[in-house]
Amino acid sequence: MSDAAILLSTYNGADFLPEFLESLANQSFRRIALYSRDDGSTDSSAALVDSVRLGCSVTRITSNTRLGPARSFLTLLEAAAGRHASYHFADQDDIWLQDRVRIAHEAVTMRTVPALYHAPAQPVNSAGTPIGRPIPAPVASFEHALVENCVIGCTSAINAATAQLMIKGAPQGVLMHDWWAYLIATGLGEVIAGTDTQVLYRQHGSNVVGANIGLRRITGRFQRAWRRGKSVPAVTGQLVEFLRIHGEALHPDRRVALESMVACRSSIGARVKVALSPPFRRTSSLDQMLFRVAALLGKI
Repeated sequence: MSDAAILLSTYNGADFLPEFLESLANQSFRRIALYSRDDGSTDSSAALVDSVRLGCSVTRITSNTRLGPARSFLTLLEAAAGRHASYHFADQDDIWLQDRVRIAHEAVTMRTVPALYHAPAQPVNSAGTPIGRPIPAPVASFEHALVENCVIGCTSAINAATAQLMIKGAPQGVLMHDWWAYLIATGLGEVIAGTDTQVLYRQHGSNVVGANIGLRRITGRFQRAWRRGKSVPAVTGQLVEFLRIHGEALHPDRRVALESMVACRSSIGARVKVALSPPFRRTSSLDQMLFRVAALLGKI
């Protein structure tokens, strides 16, 4: 198994999908296989994937059920796992530079432990024009992964060991597939932060998750925090599932940290401890402030 699986979940992406598919066809690394699943589009997204000649095998996963991005990507991973050396998450509206797959594939396949590669991404607008500076790939830690996802999925890749762990135990309540990979790699393996920007990360009004620059970042954080416990799965719900599936394999110190977060679901004392505890930190000062407030109010 020396090839790379590209996992593409589409949803009403016809406006930008052809540009992504063209960038995939132009990759310098040619030993690729595309796994595609449409998540209930009402436009021509599914037909577009079928119509483009990519020069690689294409496996279509069909389903009449709307799953959302996390479950859709995990379904793709379940179909591809065990067949490839590396697995790459693809967003329908981004543009990959020619060496995107090669660099990530080489990074993760050099490791025997569960490994996740992620890298900086250059935000661009709807027309593909750069906006702002590249978003860096921060230094990773398990304590950080418990409370925030710093992995931009379209820049990332995992090796075969991580792929098997991601689908182990039929996980439910996963917030995002790339966050789940980040938890596994920091808890049970290794995260590799690349330095080269190989993805043009398109920002537009239909993004499911985006860079959230400026006011959009602030309002988005508050909205997501205040919906916890209603229609949006809570961070602690994801961690309960991680504890169920992977808790026994964790180093004791990491398991203690994980159990401290899970305890926030039922203990006011645990909420205060987590809100004020130095290990549990988000990347920016704004996010850290919102995390502390959300923890104290039981909104994580």
